[in-house]
Amino acid sequence: MTTETKKKSVRLHLTALWVVLLINVVSYWYPFTLDLPRWVTNTAQRQPDGTWNLDGDSLITGYAPDSVVATIASGQFRLAVKAKPALPNQHGPARLFAIGHTPYDPSFMIGIEGDNIVLRLPCGAAASDIDAEWKVSMQGKQDIVVTLWFQSLATGFVSFIQVANDPPVQMENHCPGGALPRLPDAKASWTLGNVESGHRPFMGQIVKLELAGDGHLIDLLRNISWQVPVIFWIWPERLYQPAGGDLLATLWHFAGFVPLGYLVDFAGQIYGPPQVLTSIFAFATALNGGKLLIMGRHPSIIDLLLNVAGALAGFFARQRLASKRKLP
Repeated sequence: MTTETKKKSVRLHLTALWVVLLINVVSYWYPFTLDLPRWVTNTAQRQPDGTWNLDGDSLITGYAPDSVVATIASGQFRLAVKAKPALPNQHGPARLFAIGHTPYDPSFMIGIEGDNIVLRLPCGAAASDIDAEWKVSMQGKQDIVVTLWFQSLATGFVSFIQVANDPPVQMENHCPGGALPRLPDAKASWTLGNVESGHRPFMGQIVKLELAGDGHLIDLLRNISWQVPVIFWIWPERLYQPAGGDLLATLWHFAGFVPLGYLVDFAGQIYGPPQVLTSIFAFATALNGGKLLIMGRHPSIIDLLLNVAGALAGFFARQRLASKRKLP
């Protein structure tokens, strides 16, 4: 590599990093809102009958408008599910539907564990409060409808839960001290599908989500304006899921096995690995000569700086190795 070529390469890479920095700063403050972006649904496919198949690693997340929250408060919540047998590596319930400020630890969750429908609600408003959990047997059924009757939006207490055509089961209050479970507030995100797909495989097809408080059916996936504070890998994360995904991806970067060499950071929002690890991704990508692309809404400027610092370190390490003719 000649001196002039090296200077030109440095200028191009520094310009690219400034562009990346500008994208991140703008995206950090700008509230991007999209109507059901297909690239977030991953493998979700709309069926001819209007239902959505959310098998595999599918994930849809967004914020529900006040009208939907109010509809839940007025009566029933109904979720139709085609269940599948539990998988050998499943740990904990596979989530079908969740509401919470973080998809990793949702406040309200409906899931499947073994032959049971699992319902989980927090016993208070604070994130550290104890969760109350109920389990109702599906009795071997695969095509089921789960119906919940909410006592009120203020408490979020579910008075009855019905699976398929079985008699409704009255829910006892499991919260200590007589406290009542609470639903998350309207600013919490709704998640359809399973977040931690590598550890808790999603094993159901959401056939219909019906908010039947006033008899009006709401097609949640069509009528909600999905706000997307997330970003994702350009190449399918299935390439290195479910076994040791983050570590394996890093090793692939170092080995140069990722053909595109582009990195899009999760930023800890949905699948996000720790930010120190994403800076390692950035370093490895730049070291391999890959062009770095970081975009989306980062939770903090520190996260952004970590990624840019990792990319710069990788770039200059590559330049130094190239000058010693250890890299092409």
